[in-house]
Amino acid sequence: DELPEDELYMAYCDIMAKSCGGGEEEGGEEEEGEGPSLAEQEIENMKLEFNQGRLAERGVAEMVLNNVTAGQGQASDMLEKTLGLGISILEGGNLDVQTQMLEILKDKKESGFFTSIAGLLASASVLDLDAFERNTKAEGLGVGPDGPAGEKN
Repeated sequence: DELPEDELYMAYCDIMAKSCGGGEEEGGEEEEGEGPSLAEQEIENMKLEFNQGRLAERGVAEMVLNNVTAGQGQASDMLEKTLGLGISILEGGNLDVQTQMLEILKDKKESGFFTSIAGLLASASVLDLDAFERNTKAEGLGVGPDGPAGEKN
């Protein structure tokens, strides 16, 4: 009973997450200069909180909780997009959105959300940092998992 795939829903999740600045910060650091001033950072934080609050008021917080619950702890593309959206509306520790989500969970008295999260955590693998670093180093040298490029073991 996996959450059915819905391409339109997943596209909207991406769009809504980007409206909160999701995915823009990675690798986007300025190479030169001192970076944004304190005032600029404060303005960005205010924009982020405004966009997060607007989405939460329009039902996104409840939609995220409902879809995580419906996923029943089974990893899928739908759940990955839903979790990404949930992270984007909570990014920066938005207290208003956190409070709204808590109230939704309290009102529904629904334990399925927590059961689903527990299932996802139980099925998650732990990153083997040594293997990851070896693989990254090998890729940088043009060596894939099957040995040097073009060779089969």
